Amino acid sequence: MYTKIATNTEPEILISKPLKHFVELLQNIPIFYKPHRSYLVNLKYIKRYVKSDGGYILLDNGKTVSISKEKREEFLEIVSSL
Repeated sequence: MYTKIATNTEPEILISKPLKHFVELLQNIPIFYKPHRSYLVNLKYIKRYVKSDGGYILLDNGKTVSISKEKREEFLEIVSSL
């Protein structure tokens, strides 16, 4: 029932709302993408995609985010169109 929000400039922020709240709030903004059930990322801050270990995203802030098997193809299509 809590969500951690990470930015490039601030330390992580803990908010007492579930991730679903933010997914619904940002669903009409195409720059946000949910590659895994536990993450919502801003596509502008993706540094690179790593294919090894099942595939994951490396973000500008050094964090890594897994991509679910079901979302991998969709993610690659979205990133290739950016």
